[in-house]
Amino acid sequence: MMPRAKELIEKQKTVMLADAERMARRPKGVSRFSWRCDNRIEYLLIHAADTAFKTKPERTMCFDLNGSATDLWIWSMPRDLGKRPFLVERIDLSAEDADDRLSRYAITGIGKLLEL
Repeated sequence: MMPRAKELIEKQKTVMLADAERMARRPKGVSRFSWRCDNRIEYLLIHAADTAFKTKPERTMCFDLNGSATDLWIWSMPRDLGKRPFLVERIDLSAEDADDRLSRYAITGIGKLLEL
């Protein structure tokens, strides 16, 4: 079952707070990328089947660190080598229809991205 929009927002706020605390400890002269690589936190990835289609294609849902805990990005994940993922949709989790838009996805797994 797909988590509700409010639950996803709370999880992302926790991730963003951990990232802000990590970046606050970054010494001067050390790049953000280097600091994040050496001081990792876990980012939530949700793997889901898109039930709006008969073939139920695999989708990956993720947040970014753009400062918003409400932007959930839905990406295609082609199985063919050489094909690139593409953006399927962006769901604003603070919108009234967010839970309805999430309902078409069935979770197939939850992963954690350890790098930016």
